[in-house]
Amino acid sequence: MIKIGLLWHDSSKRSIEEKLGPAIERYEARFGVRPNVCYLHPETRLDVEEVAGLALFSSCRLLLNHFWLAFDSEAEAA
Repeated sequence: MIKIGLLWHDSSKRSIEEKLGPAIERYEARFGVRPNVCYLHPETRLDVEEVAGLALFSSCRLLLNHFWLAFDSEAEAA
């Protein structure tokens, strides 16, 4: 179960991989573990299910250009 995460905003024209790189680094520095899931606005959704080692999920609760990174221990066990 996911209880905490990191909300990241990047509205630049960079690729998703380039946007998520600094977010992953910040998450690791703050929580001491690499995130394994990323929620993003449905319009940002890509045709892939994973980017930079993060499983991608759509959420209409997030604004465009916002990313919510987290570590899901259940996903890690699977």
